[in-house]
Amino acid sequence: MTAAPARGSCAPLRIVLVDDHPLFLAGIAQLIEAEPGLTLAGTATTSEDATQLLEGAAPDVAILDVSLPGENGFALAKALVAGGSEVKVLMLSGHDEVQYQRTAFQIGAHGYLSKACTRAELRDAILTVRAGRLSFTPEVMAERGRGPGIPAPTRRELEVLRHIGDGLSNKEIAATLVVSERTVHFHVGNLLAKMQASSRTQAVARARELGWLND
Repeated sequence: MTAAPARGSCAPLRIVLVDDHPLFLAGIAQLIEAEPGLTLAGTATTSEDATQLLEGAAPDVAILDVSLPGENGFALAKALVAGGSEVKVLMLSGHDEVQYQRTAFQIGAHGYLSKACTRAELRDAILTVRAGRLSFTPEVMAERGRGPGIPAPTRRELEVLRHIGDGLSNKEIAATLVVSERTVHFHVGNLLAKMQASSRTQAVARARELGWLND
């Protein structure tokens, strides 16, 4: 377990890393230290060491692996959230199945990333959770934002919604997704019906309110 001194008032975001694979841990630590605005507050390889580290390191974001010796990362994250910690919890795991993300969301973690993520995706996720927003896949965000009587959109409908939000026409969306314009029109019609929206603009606005589009 390693820890850095607590920060001052004008300092980079402090990140704690917890992973039981030393080589992976060292690689992510190097990425963190190389990113402007971020600094490594400490590392740990077990939940027990992580608990001690988090008590003294005063991090802004804790990046936790799911599979750890002893208590797993989910148990550690749940304890942090239940204890009222202000630390933002970002799960970083080799498990990319959606059920793992659902579990992370259900216990109160602020985000979930696959270890196959890019450097830019990791940085974006860190900044997103630090800002108080959630960082999960659109499918999980859609489940979170599902209101009474509003079915969750399909994966393809979410793609269409994103492109509508970017200002693309049906023809442009069809070209981007490599489908027919008629197929896009079908998805748009389904979305308007599901969301009880009278226009594409209203559908996008409603989707953002529900958390379906994580801008």
